[in-house]
Amino acid sequence: MPNEDFDWKKNDFTKLEIFFGKIEKVLEEFAEKHNLMISKYYHQFPSWDLMFRQPRGGVAKIEISKEGEDEVRIRASWWIDQAEPRIRYLYSSEGEMSSLEHKMIRDLLHKTFNRMLAWDKSFLKPIEIPCVRKGEVTKDKIKKDEERYPIPKID
Repeated sequence: MPNEDFDWKKNDFTKLEIFFGKIEKVLEEFAEKHNLMISKYYHQFPSWDLMFRQPRGGVAKIEISKEGEDEVRIRASWWIDQAEPRIRYLYSSEGEMSSLEHKMIRDLLHKTFNRMLAWDKSFLKPIEIPCVRKGEVTKDKIKKDEERYPIPKID
């Protein structure tokens, strides 16, 4: 858990574990079926991410965010980083809401995943990455970062 904050862990973490515990099985099964890496609470956001190498390049994720006490939003993002100039090409969907009912979540995950696989690079929009110093990001570092994500299994 990057940027760990003790108070967050002590107070909110338990509540999030209870919430995501209700849908953990369906998320884990989907991730296993499609060879996706699960990342929980990145930067302490109330979400789980299912991450993979996008077959067209870069990294993609399906984000499952807690929305209230009995809903999640499922959205998708895809990015390709470039070293010089420091630019990230990014596309993110607005996502869709779901109850915590497992079949509804599973269906929406499949729909989102299949949509993402159909995206092409024309969807990506460039954004600068100002927080990275010149020379900190190289082609080799980008490649190494991408390679830590799994290649998805496609139905």
